[in-house]
Amino acid sequence: AKCHLFYSSILLLGHKVSRLGLSTHEAKVQAIMELVRPTKVSQLQAFLGMVVYFSSFIPFYAGICAPL
Repeated sequence: AKCHLFYSSILLLGHKVSRLGLSTHEAKVQAIMELVRPTKVSQLQAFLGMVVYFSSFIPFYAGICAPL
């Protein structure tokens, strides 16, 4: 539907939007946590490309990813 009224929260573009603000969708985070650790550079690049979508929710994201 184009219009959602009177919801306490809603999922939009992989994020949960509620009166408390924006947060991550638990299923998306769980899927990332269950991924196999990358062993090749191309796998690491794909992983970082996926995780950067949630980088605003990860404190010190740049510092964590820099050594990789």
